Amino acid sequence: MTKTKIIGLAAAAVAGLGYGGLATAVLLAKFDVIAPATAVFAAIGLGLVGEAGLWVAAACLGWTLFKGRKALIDRLMRRRA
Repeated sequence: MTKTKIIGLAAAAVAGLGYGGLATAVLLAKFDVIAPATAVFAAIGLGLVGEAGLWVAAACLGWTLFKGRKALIDRLMRRRA
């Protein structure tokens, strides 16, 4: 597994944790476990973490797909790399 793919999968995990934390903060505020103001700040921070992870994961995993497809097309067209 390439370093780019490992970074992409780790970023996808970070995105899941960020969005999961956002949902947890909203639910905790809904059930009056934490104050709404605290929930807003936590949700904003965790939402940004999730969004950043999503963009990094999409970029890294998309790049690995592009490189693999380009190599396949180069082999089929008998082009040198």
